Amino acid sequence: MDLGARSIRSAGAGSGSIEVTLPAALRDLQGLSCRISLRDGLRPEIVLMPDLRPARAVFARLWSLLAEACGGPAEELPLGELGLVLLPPPVSRPALAWVDGLVLAAPPPHPPEPLARCLRVMAPRLATRLEIADALAAGFGAAVAHAATGL
Repeated sequence: MDLGARSIRSAGAGSGSIEVTLPAALRDLQGLSCRISLRDGLRPEIVLMPDLRPARAVFARLWSLLAEACGGPAEELPLGELGLVLLPPPVSRPALAWVDGLVLAAPPPHPPEPLARCLRVMAPRLATRLEIADALAAGFGAAVAHAATGL
């Protein structure tokens, strides 16, 4: 994902601090701890790797609660099968968004949209266990999201 060009600025002469202004779409990452690495060589890169453990914990807890509500113990959260993206994708391409997990990991109250998006992705994965036809799985996900959030 190309986020355009940004300038590195000093936070103050002699302080050693530098700042980079990121696009507004990444506002929900504010305050998140990041690992910083430098990939040296012909084309050096500064890489920010956000600590997404809070979002992962929220996804696991939500998965467990959803599985329990659907009548059984949860298998391990199948993150690889659900698809993961940094920012919420269009409804036509459902995937879990790390930003949604981070919003839900923050203290309440939470807006309903991130929860609805997460449920819309997770619930269809449980549809087969409930013997819901594959053709109806996406509708099941939308119905669960609507029942829980009104969206």
